[in-house]
Amino acid sequence: MNSITMRRLTLTFWGICKSYGGYGEILLYGHPHWGAERYMNKIKVQFYEDNTIDDNKLEFAVILAKYQNEWIYCKHKERDTWEIPGGHREKNEEILNTAKRELKEETGAQNFTIIPIAIYSVTVSNKTNYGKLFYSEVKEMSQNLEYEIEKIQLFDDIPDKLTYPEIQPYLYKYIVSKINRNRKEL
Repeated sequence: MNSITMRRLTLTFWGICKSYGGYGEILLYGHPHWGAERYMNKIKVQFYEDNTIDDNKLEFAVILAKYQNEWIYCKHKERDTWEIPGGHREKNEEILNTAKRELKEETGAQNFTIIPIAIYSVTVSNKTNYGKLFYSEVKEMSQNLEYEIEKIQLFDDIPDKLTYPEIQPYLYKYIVSKINRNRKEL
């Protein structure tokens, strides 16, 4: 076991303590505003080092992106909440290309850098899905949004009303901790 595997932290989320162990393992026990069935299901978010999960298992890409030093969040046309840009991988598509395509479609990003950060999984009711987490710095944006996104908004921090409140805060915290760690190493 390496030092990353052995690291254990305690996080507080909505006032409920969870264990953050192994390499980025987080157990979530639901939120009181969710329905009883959803509240009873444990949601497990786990982070993995790059290339430790078979690429064929990666179903989606999620991109935490900054523009003018603020975080970009999207509002779907059918929801009243904010979400991190991202989406599902198309058949035979490279996961990096999924991330680039989704960032362009959902934010109007035209000129940007994008780097892979980690693989992550979300497990609900013993079903696990894998995705890849990316970080992007957007230099230029178009006003044209494609498909299902109604609008984007820039935030200093993570917004309150999230589409996936049981997952997105952990992706955000993971990215921020990676960025802060990398700055200290420079």
